[in-house]
Amino acid sequence: MQPALMESTVFPLPFQSHLIFCVIATIFFVIQFIRMRRMYQLVFAVAVPATLLLYINESRTWFYGIGVFELVMLILAIVTVCIDHTRAKKNAPKGKTDEEAKA
Repeated sequence: MQPALMESTVFPLPFQSHLIFCVIATIFFVIQFIRMRRMYQLVFAVAVPATLLLYINESRTWFYGIGVFELVMLILAIVTVCIDHTRAKKNAPKGKTDEEAKA
């Protein structure tokens, strides 16, 4: 049931394996977000299962649209990591590194 557009170079896994991977990854990122409250984890919790949207439609526009969405989500994750890092640096006492501030 894999669209002709998605060759083995796009997804080397069959649909069932892809689905299991997405479920496990989403659960992992949601649990991590609940534990640590890092925004990038929530972004990944949305981005990973969004790859399953490729199975909805076979059009090239849909295929590239999902690709652009995934790229935007990765950029958003990088931006949120940078923002979190900057906030942590600003809130940490002077003379301490990030690891010492967390302890």
